[in-house]
Amino acid sequence: MLYLPKLISLPLDSVLGALALVAVPAAYLLIKKYKKEGIFVVFSGFSYFYSLLLKQYFGLPRPEAADPTVVFPQDAYGFPSSHVVFYTAFFGFILFLCFKLEGVSQKLRAGVGILSVLMISLVGWSRVALGHHGSADTNAGYVFGTIYLVVTILLYQVLKTNKLRLGKQRLSKLQLTKTQKTKNRISKNKK
Repeated sequence: MLYLPKLISLPLDSVLGALALVAVPAAYLLIKKYKKEGIFVVFSGFSYFYSLLLKQYFGLPRPEAADPTVVFPQDAYGFPSSHVVFYTAFFGFILFLCFKLEGVSQKLRAGVGILSVLMISLVGWSRVALGHHGSADTNAGYVFGTIYLVVTILLYQVLKTNKLRLGKQRLSKLQLTKTQKTKNRISKNKK
């Protein structure tokens, strides 16, 4: 019965699993020339450390039945659930990119989108079912994960918009310079 909750929580149950979970989509995006998106996928992965800071701040314990083995000693507290914060921020940003990026096949978009929705939807339940958290921990994880996700998306959009503006300004200056050079050549030829 606990097979599915363990499977859902597995990627974040080890440092290697967490690194692989972030590295694979980031590397894929970098290979496909989506540099900024790859960097932001890594940034969304930092939500785990954000959750550890929140745990230190609140200092609320895990349920008594929880497994005492944790990846990082700072993760000994229960509120909010790091898995839920991470999955909401990370898979939420992946889901955002599924709809935002051009040039991604419909099959990949659908597959990654469905997986992301499932992981976000089921991680809270899995953490409660495994006895690692209470529902307050997971609900707070969704709230804090959503906050991190919104900030990530806003930063991404601001940087992308500013880059476009800077690119348009450079293009305008370049066109202006070309126009000026052409006018100068024409006036020299007239003399």
